[in-house]
Amino acid sequence: MQHPAEEAAARLRSALAALETTCEAASNQPIVAGLTPSWDEEHGTVTMCCTSGPGTLLDIETRVSGNPRWLTLGLDLGVGRFEAGDVVGIVAEMEADTTGDCEMFIRTASEQGSADTVLRETLSFAPERSTCTALHPVSPTDRLTGAAGFQMLGIQLPRTRLRLQLHDLHLFVQPAAAAPRAPGMPLTSAMA
Repeated sequence: MQHPAEEAAARLRSALAALETTCEAASNQPIVAGLTPSWDEEHGTVTMCCTSGPGTLLDIETRVSGNPRWLTLGLDLGVGRFEAGDVVGIVAEMEADTTGDCEMFIRTASEQGSADTVLRETLSFAPERSTCTALHPVSPTDRLTGAAGFQMLGIQLPRTRLRLQLHDLHLFVQPAAAAPRAPGMPLTSAMA
C-alpha cells in the first residue's frame, strides 16, 4: 500500500507531465493543482515564469529584486502521517544555469496548528542534467510525526535569478516497519 504522500506526489507528477503551458506564476496561486509557489512579497519582488512541455515537468525562470525572506515551491502531499523510523526520499532529475542546493521541509497542518520539519538532505542542481536523491530518516522528535494532518513539501529555491529545469520528480516513503535492519553488534565485539 502506498503512503498518501507518494500518491499525491505521483498525481502531481502526472499532472505536470500532461501539462503544456507557459505562465507567469503568482505567489500563493497554484501553477497546477498541488503545486503552489510562495514568496515574501513584503521584502522583495519575484517574477517567476513557468513552462511545461514534452521532456520537462517544469522549467522555472525567476528574477528577484529586494530581499525576500523565502521563495518556495509547495507540493501538496495530502492528509497523512509519518512514523518515527520512516524514510522519506525525494528523487529529482534537473539542471540549472548555475550550481546550488534547495533546502526542503515538510509542513504539517492539523487542528493543533502547523509545524515544519526541515529535511536533513538538500536537492543539488548544476548546469549538467543529473539526478539527485535526498533522504530524510524520520526521528521521533520530528514535527511531522503524531496525529495525521495535511502535509506539504516545501522546496526552497534560491532567492536570486535562476533558471531551473525539472525533468522528473518522485517521492517515496520507506515505512519503518518495512525497513531492513542490520543485526546489532555489541560494542565490545567491535573493539576486539
